[in-house]
Amino acid sequence: MIAGSIYFYFKQSASNLPKPVLISVSSPITLFILPLGEVSEENIRLVTKAIKGNFKINCQLLDPIAIPKHLYTHKPTKSLIQEGNVYHTKLDSNVLAPDHVLYFVDSLMVTTETLGSLRLDSLLRKRGHYLMVLTEKALTDEAGMYTIRGIVTRVKEHYQKYSIVSSYLVNKQSATRAEYQFRMEKVATHEFIHMFGLHHCQESKYCLMVGVGEGGLTLGQGMSGRLFYQTPNALCASCARQLKQAMKRILPVKEKNAE
Repeated sequence: MIAGSIYFYFKQSASNLPKPVLISVSSPITLFILPLGEVSEENIRLVTKAIKGNFKINCQLLDPIAIPKHLYTHKPTKSLIQEGNVYHTKLDSNVLAPDHVLYFVDSLMVTTETLGSLRLDSLLRKRGHYLMVLTEKALTDEAGMYTIRGIVTRVKEHYQKYSIVSSYLVNKQSATRAEYQFRMEKVATHEFIHMFGLHHCQESKYCLMVGVGEGGLTLGQGMSGRLFYQTPNALCASCARQLKQAMKRILPVKEKNAE
């Protein structure tokens, strides 16, 4: 990787695919990955591969943190599993509340490879630093109703610099290991893009940034992951343009065509 640069490799899903764009930044982007509870080496590898493969940015793995009891919700949530054309609703217990998780990790002391030991909130005040909490426990949406795959939560002044990715629902909704691995990489990439301020896609239900009830999805299609999992690992023209503009707003950049 060229020092102080990131590669923007996401291509539009239209037929006229553009060349990759090289975005040179004065301050490199680093994603810190924090395992919450027991997280397999496979899941850490899948998430790191997804982010590095699509963005060519720095990823640093932090030491895993045990899950205290107060991070769990007090009631079960619903997960939707599709079998054929039928959606089955199942109840999940021991579900993590995203706001509880992110308020908890905000004050943690962490040790990084480059900056030594410091509080996580201080780490994320630095330009270009982002956090992805990775867990294998079930995760609820902000309303506390449904089990979800990931979320970017509003915490204090670090709006959109924290995300959570959960492998729990992806594992339940995948029939094979290869299917699971592909989907986990896609979920991690989707949540990472949210941290640059992009919302769910309103243009196409075949875009990587499609969301529940948007882009033509019904609640059942969105929560079951049916169409999200079938989308190519690509952005529609509108989302690709928004992501490029968002990167320019966050970091001073100079853009040129990649060779």
